[in-house]
Amino acid sequence: MAAALTLSLFNHVFWCVSLLCIARAVGNHVDWIKGFVVFPLAIFSNIFGVAGGFGVGTAAFDLFLSQLLGIGNGALIGLLFQGLGALSRLAGLPFYLGAARSGQLRALETSLPDTPPTER
Repeated sequence: MAAALTLSLFNHVFWCVSLLCIARAVGNHVDWIKGFVVFPLAIFSNIFGVAGGFGVGTAAFDLFLSQLLGIGNGALIGLLFQGLGALSRLAGLPFYLGAARSGQLRALETSLPDTPPTER
């Protein structure tokens, strides 16, 4: 359990640092303490919407970053964050398809205990 929490914390820190880098790349300077407070709110807003946060999540990025950090191009930062996230997930697609073709996924599924996914 502690390992899962540590991994989750590391993941969120990585997301916040990546947003700091994206904001810097588009010409905004965000104090890292303020960023680590506001960025998780903007990231959470990505769970709303139809296409993985595109649309509602982008508008929420713009709202949070403009109101709380004084950044005028929050929608651009949100789109870049979502786009880079989608590209990073697509990078694993060839490995997933290769494992599916070789039968490794089926072997992994049969080796798991018979517990509901919520208890794993």
